[in-house]
Amino acid sequence: MQTISETVFVKAKTALKIRNGFGEELAEILEGMLYVGVLDRETDEYFARDGLGRSFLVAELNASDELVIEPDFEQVFF
Repeated sequence: MQTISETVFVKAKTALKIRNGFGEELAEILEGMLYVGVLDRETDEYFARDGLGRSFLVAELNASDELVIEPDFEQVFF
């Protein structure tokens, strides 16, 4: 049985701004910045926060409980 971590550490591969359908900025990701994704047990998704505290998706668990990192991030191990 695999242990599921409550947090995941990721580094942004590129700078980007996440916007909604109206063009409003929802989050700003800085290239090279380290982020801590926290598991939302209801959705099996890991969310981090930008410098203004806005939440964004960095990873999720698939149907086999394997970690899937979003394409704009890479997992970092300490």
